[in-house]
Amino acid sequence: MSAADVVEGVTGTTDLIRPVPVAAKADRAAFSTAEGDVTVNVPASADGEVEAVAANGEAVRIGLAGARPVPGIRSAAGTVAYADVKNSTDLAVQPTADGGVRTLVTLKDASAPAEYRFPLELGKDSALVEDGTGGFLITRGTGDHKLVVGTIDAPWATDAAGHSVPTDYRLEGATLVQTVTPSPETAFPVVADPKLTYGAGIYFNATGTEWKSYAIAAGSVGYFANVVGCGFTDKIPHAALKRAAQLICSVIGYKTLKDYGAFLKKVVKDKKLSAGSCYQTRLTPKNGKLTKVSAGNCK
Repeated sequence: MSAADVVEGVTGTTDLIRPVPVAAKADRAAFSTAEGDVTVNVPASADGEVEAVAANGEAVRIGLAGARPVPGIRSAAGTVAYADVKNSTDLAVQPTADGGVRTLVTLKDASAPAEYRFPLELGKDSALVEDGTGGFLITRGTGDHKLVVGTIDAPWATDAAGHSVPTDYRLEGATLVQTVTPSPETAFPVVADPKLTYGAGIYFNATGTEWKSYAIAAGSVGYFANVVGCGFTDKIPHAALKRAAQLICSVIGYKTLKDYGAFLKKVVKDKKLSAGSCYQTRLTPKNGKLTKVSAGNCK
């Protein structure tokens, strides 16, 4: 069974985008694919970097430290696989339909390393923030203008029998470190995945108290009923709601902000919100829900 067959048996292929061959530059890109406003470039060899480029030209890059310069081979479904990049370890890259990219390691037997280091290159003024679920948010900017421009999903690992294998991340400077901990009962091979999504959404964070405050203020006077432009936000007397509206309008425009009023009406009815907890919604593409995230996202 090939390196691509092993990972596709775990991940499936329905969400894969088949990258096309491109001219390699300094061993960086052998295949490339564009989905929405994100272009994913896959390296010619395993010692290169996977690159996700947003429509504005900003990019993030991720590599596997210490990988041998093994050439990548593309499967019919779109997985680019690199065999034996480390001791008893294969590497695979899968561009996905949501503008993301999976970077998968396969531990072929018990002699494979338990730790994998993924050096990251983030865009200008970007940083990683824990998301409260084991993954990270990629943020850009500072203070009130900090935006979430990407994510690194919580890690997972699955053995040949379909059982989960304990795995986690830690961050060492600009390097994402994934530890996989097989047990004596683990059936090899084990497939583990860091997944990176970039430029595929803009998010807004606020505490439960703030969300309730926004919702009550917006609902009581119908601030968003007749939005005709971002200039109207100067007229909002509720200080916290005014700041939120100005930020949202500056990022996504008044048409999406107009829909925000209806969303806030749902929020005020949500009795499950904890006052001091941090909640996040995706503004674009809009997901219409609040998700509890780590408190650091609301600081």
